[in-house]
Amino acid sequence: MGLALYDSDQLQFSSETGLSPLRTYHDGKNGSAAAHLVYIRNDSVNFFYEDIELKPVDSIGYDDTIGEYGTGFSVKLKYGTPEPLPHEWKLVPSGEAVTLPNSIGNADSADTTTYYPVWVRFNVPGNTPVQNKSDIKLRLSYIKRPVTS
Repeated sequence: MGLALYDSDQLQFSSETGLSPLRTYHDGKNGSAAAHLVYIRNDSVNFFYEDIELKPVDSIGYDDTIGEYGTGFSVKLKYGTPEPLPHEWKLVPSGEAVTLPNSIGNADSADTTTYYPVWVRFNVPGNTPVQNKSDIKLRLSYIKRPVTS
C-alpha cells in the first residue's frame, strides 16, 4: 500500500470502515480546543518515502489570517511527542503543513515498524454559530522511492 495515517491506537484510518478518529465536538458558546494524536507509517516493504508533509486542507477555502482568536475555526499540526503545551500551540501557525524531519526508510530498507507522531489541534472560538464542519481534510504528500536491496 504505502504511507498511511493511523489513529492514537495505531489503527489505520479507513474510508471503508468509516474510522474517523478526528471527529470533534466543541462548545461554540464558550469556545474550545481539542488535540488528537495521529501517526504516519509506511506499510510497504518495497518503498521508502522522503519529503513527507501533512497539511490541513479546507475544500471551501480555509482562511484564518487573523489567527485562532480572529476569524474562526482553526487547525494546527505539530510533529512529535508529547502533546504540545498551550504556550507551544500558540507558536504554531494555523493551517500550516508539518514536515517530518526524516525520511521513512532508505534505499537499503523500508521502515515499516515506526509510527511517526503528529498532533492535530482544532480550535473553535467563543460565540461561534452551531454548525457541522466536515470539509477539513488532511493531505499527505511525499516522494516515493523503491527499495533497491
